[in-house]
Amino acid sequence: MFVREDVTAGELAHRLEAAGLELLAGPAGAVVRSASCTVNEPLAALPKNAAGVLLGVGVADVNAAQLVRDARSCGFDAVVLHRTGVTAEVIDTADEVGLAVLGAEPAMAWLQVERVVSSVLTGSARSTDGGPGSDLFDFANSVASVVGGAVSIEDLSQRVLAYSTLDGQPIDDDRRDSILGRQVPDLPENDAQYAAVLGAGGPVHISGVGAALDRWAVAIRLGAETLGTLWVVDTGQSVPDDGPAMLQRAAELAAVLMLQARTAAAFESERRSALVRTILVGGAEARFAAERLGLDLTGPFVAMTFVGEAHPDEDGEGPGPEVVRLRWQRFLTMVRGYTPGWIPAVGLHAEAGAIDLLLHGDESRDSSRVVANAEVLIERALAWGLRVRAGIGSVVEAPERVRESRMEAEALTQIDDGRRGGRVLHAERDHGVLALWWLRQTVRDRPGIASPHVRRLLEHDARHGSDFVKTWVTWFDHAMDTASSAAALSVHPNTLRYRLRRATEISGLTGDPDDLLVAWLTARLLVLDGERRLLA
Repeated sequence: MFVREDVTAGELAHRLEAAGLELLAGPAGAVVRSASCTVNEPLAALPKNAAGVLLGVGVADVNAAQLVRDARSCGFDAVVLHRTGVTAEVIDTADEVGLAVLGAEPAMAWLQVERVVSSVLTGSARSTDGGPGSDLFDFANSVASVVGGAVSIEDLSQRVLAYSTLDGQPIDDDRRDSILGRQVPDLPENDAQYAAVLGAGGPVHISGVGAALDRWAVAIRLGAETLGTLWVVDTGQSVPDDGPAMLQRAAELAAVLMLQARTAAAFESERRSALVRTILVGGAEARFAAERLGLDLTGPFVAMTFVGEAHPDEDGEGPGPEVVRLRWQRFLTMVRGYTPGWIPAVGLHAEAGAIDLLLHGDESRDSSRVVANAEVLIERALAWGLRVRAGIGSVVEAPERVRESRMEAEALTQIDDGRRGGRVLHAERDHGVLALWWLRQTVRDRPGIASPHVRRLLEHDARHGSDFVKTWVTWFDHAMDTASSAAALSVHPNTLRYRLRRATEISGLTGDPDDLLVAWLTARLLVLDGERRLLA
């Protein structure tokens, strides 16, 4: 269920952007105080003490500016005009009196304008599971009962959004498969059939191929935008003579319902994303946001971050930015659909090539399970040519501490740790790597922390072409074991001992445990850094 909260004129226009409505003048922050839409009657005076949105039906362009002035004096919060009527005079008047003016596509019928605006203002969309979409199922049954044939409603990707469920109406295997998979089967005749429907100005009769039944189909349009298609099974007897005209009217109503469902879903998604971001960023509002999301404030909470990078194509050349953007969008869609199946309560916020997930519930404590599911997502992305890396933060027990988990997750995505595969790092499992990464950032900001003994070795190697630093790093990396270090360097153990003595003489390192610890950490940071610019 979607409960209407205060909506500003700017928010109204944003949510109706898909329908071609745009805020053209006046204050974007003006609150639309009423859920009602009032239709202008050219022969009647405007009501006094009004509120909400006035639809400028039947207003000549020369009278539009006066309508704006009159609407403001009567108390309306916004006016909708066809874009052709929003002249410079209208814009100046709207700015002068402080009334929001929205422009609609000229091809959009006023009935459609009224319904889509009302759908946002009332927040009335619902679905089969309590969200957007079930109005489409009810509508499909209504159309099927009138025209006498089974109905299905699809979007432009041929995904089945709704279908009729009336008993006794004949169907074929194609319809059955579409309903079971909620996707139209990939058939050779699809391209030609859909091209005919989308290219026509009204309903089209489609002859069945093979064992498939005939169909009537019509494009669903809202103004200039095509939203999908509506299909009716035609057995040769079911569709009445005026069926095509009825289908055209049905398509116009379906457009409103599709946008209504899409708008409500998009609004709820944006609201949830904003609350999730508030928790991830942290601060005084984190607890309030968690309450709004209905989360258990005692946790547990875990932050997970995905970042992506282009994977070279078969020819070795990297894909262009548009291809990468499409691949990333596909990955985002998969994450949205996949995560609810393995984490009961999950929130998501995406921006600028990164996806932040807020995991909540006891399942988030199972680090091996969380890592395994992240690996599944990464493997699928790699199959599309998108390389993705994931970082998972520590488990925290309060909304105010989620920011700590998120900072760990984001840091882990920046670490390329070849020893662990480098694709999914968990703050608790890979704490040593994370701690060294933080220390590396500190050393870069304050290089005086780094060991002066290692710095002397670097300077000696640079002057004499030697590689004592590599010898020392390898020795430290193998827990100061001579045999394994010599094997890693492919030298005799006596040769390694000689090099270590020389390194000690050059660096001035003694047996002081603190100096040894700092030298080892500095050497390990050089390995993580991948180059010697850390101490440059």
